[in-house]
Amino acid sequence: MKNGSGSYGDDCCWIDDVQFPSAHTFTFLPEFELETQVVENEVTLTWPMQDPTDDYLIRRNGTPIALQHETTFTEWLNLGTFTYSVTAVSSEGLQSIPAFATVEITVLGIDSIENTLRVFPNPVRSYLNISYDRPFSYKLFNSIGQQLWVGESAGDLYMDCRTLSQGVYFLFVATEGETCTKKIIVQ
Repeated sequence: MKNGSGSYGDDCCWIDDVQFPSAHTFTFLPEFELETQVVENEVTLTWPMQDPTDDYLIRRNGTPIALQHETTFTEWLNLGTFTYSVTAVSSEGLQSIPAFATVEITVLGIDSIENTLRVFPNPVRSYLNISYDRPFSYKLFNSIGQQLWVGESAGDLYMDCRTLSQGVYFLFVATEGETCTKKIIVQ
């Protein structure tokens, strides 16, 4: 023995000044379960509240994406496989063991505004038809970015383009947190 350390042969290393138990102990918050729900390309994570004062650190594929107080998290993703972890963080800085879940997205946003908004005919000479199954707001810009028209619609709209000069225009449509821009050609 050397200085209170032990070794029993030449194929060992010396361990000096080790304290048991360690002076640096970690206390973890209780472990919890993470539930996932995937509907097309929308992922929803839910978990039980640990303590009313706790925050939750959410990671996707190891990268932090949110720190929040709520116990539900929702996001839209493109195709792929994603691993989430959620860690409870107390006001004192204590953390829980992360809860993990892996989800696979196999459908590419069929209900997104890009796939269901219909704008026709394009090119247009007289009336432009805009059809969408929900209320939306719209703005029409010319090719140098000047806003020409702005408004709202309950779902179907007919724009009189006969007063517009020939050229390229941009139609911006927004609804429920989604936006879409369409290039319109007036002849």
